[in-house]
Amino acid sequence: MTQKNNSGPPEGPQKGETPTPGTKPGGKGGKPKEQKKPAAATPAPKKEGPRPARRAGLWLPVLASVALIAALAVGAAGVFGWYQLAERQSAHDQALKDLKGRLDRTLPELEAETSRLSTTLAEVQRQERDLQNSLEALHTELGRGRREWAIAEIEYYLRIANQRLQLLRDVDTATTALKLADQRLRALGDPALYEVRQRISDEVTALEATERVDLTGAALQLGSLAQSVQSLPLPQRSRAPLTDEEAGPGETAESAEPQNWKEYLYGAWDVFKQLVVVRRTDQPVAPLLPPESEFFLYQNLRLQLESSRLALLHGEPEAYRDHLHTARDWVKSYFDTEAAPTRAMLNKIGELAALEIRPELPDISGSLHALQRVAGSNAQAEAQGRQSAEPSSPAEAPAAEEQPAPAAQPPATADEAAQPQAAPEGGTP
Repeated sequence: MTQKNNSGPPEGPQKGETPTPGTKPGGKGGKPKEQKKPAAATPAPKKEGPRPARRAGLWLPVLASVALIAALAVGAAGVFGWYQLAERQSAHDQALKDLKGRLDRTLPELEAETSRLSTTLAEVQRQERDLQNSLEALHTELGRGRREWAIAEIEYYLRIANQRLQLLRDVDTATTALKLADQRLRALGDPALYEVRQRISDEVTALEATERVDLTGAALQLGSLAQSVQSLPLPQRSRAPLTDEEAGPGETAESAEPQNWKEYLYGAWDVFKQLVVVRRTDQPVAPLLPPESEFFLYQNLRLQLESSRLALLHGEPEAYRDHLHTARDWVKSYFDTEAAPTRAMLNKIGELAALEIRPELPDISGSLHALQRVAGSNAQAEAQGRQSAEPSSPAEAPAAEEQPAPAAQPPATADEAAQPQAAPEGGTP
C-alpha cells in the first residue's frame, strides 16, 4: 500500500510553531489577508530553526514506500524462482522415473544378450583352438618355415638340371638350373648346406668345360646336302682301256713276220686270246645303271642323308655314322668323283662323319644327393623334437577340452565397463 504524500503545508499550526502574522489561526487552506506595512518599519529577522526538521519528516514516508516496494519485488521474485525450481525438479523426477523404467525393461534383454554373447565367445574360442590345431598340422605337413620351402625349391632346381642333362643332354639348361639353386642357397645362408654349394660349384665348372656340339648346324648342313643330291653328275658310258697285262704280245710290240711254223702257231694263239678279255681289279665293279634307274639312285641317296639327320637329332651316333658312310660309298660308286660337286659332297660328308654328336657328360647328381641327406637329417631332428614336446600322459589333452564354458556374468556398470579387464589365465586375450 502506498501512502499519499501531501506536499502542501499542514493544516493549522504545528506544535512548537508560532503562527505567521497575517494568517488566521485554525484556517484551512485560506489565503492570508494582505496587510499594509509601514514604509519606515524595519523587516523582522527570519527564523532558521524549524525548516530542517520539516524536510526530514517529508522523506521518511518516501523511503518506507520504496523499501516496501523492494521487499514486495524480492518476495515476488523468490516465489517465481521457487515455482520455476519446483517445475524443473518435477520434470527431472519424471525423466529419472522414465529412464529407470527403460532400464528396468532393458536389463533383462541385456542379461539375455550377455548370456548369448558368452556362449558365442566360448564357441568362437573353441573354433579358434581347432583352427590353430589345423594350421599347426598343415604347417607341419607342408614344412616348417622359410627354410623348408627354400630347400624344396633348391631340390626342384637340382632335379630339373639332372633331367635336362640326362634325358635331353641339354647342357645350357642344366647349367642355368644349377646356378639358380646356388643363388637360393646363398640367400638362405645356412652353414649346414655348405657341402651342397661346393658340389654345385664343381658341377657347374664341369658343365662349362664340356664341349658344345652344334647339332642344329649339323642338321641344317645335312638338309642342304640332301637338297643338292640332284646336282651330282653320273659317270660317262665309255669302255675302259686295257692294261699291259690284259693286252697280248702282238699289241705291245710290233708283230714280225713268222719265220717258221712255230711263229705261225704263236700268232694264232695270240689271235685266239683276244677273243676273251679278263680284267683284274682290287675293288668290285658296279655295273652302269640304266637311265630309268637313275631316279631311284638320287632318291635313295637323299634318303640316306635324311636318315643321318634324324639319327643326329635323336642322339644316335652309330646310326648317324652308318648312314653317312653308306651315302659316301654310293657317291663314290655311282657318281663322277672327278666332278667338283661330287668332291664337295664327299668332303662335307667326311667332316660330318667326324663330328662327335654325343660327347661324354659329367655326373651332376652329387649335389642333389647331398641336399637330400641334409633334408632327411633335419626331418628326423624335427620329428624327435615333436615327440619330446608331446604330453607324457594321454589323459592330459582331453582334460582341457572337457572344461565347462564360463558362466554368464551380470552386465557391468558404466564405471566397471570403463576399466580394463585382465585376460584370464590360459585363455585367449
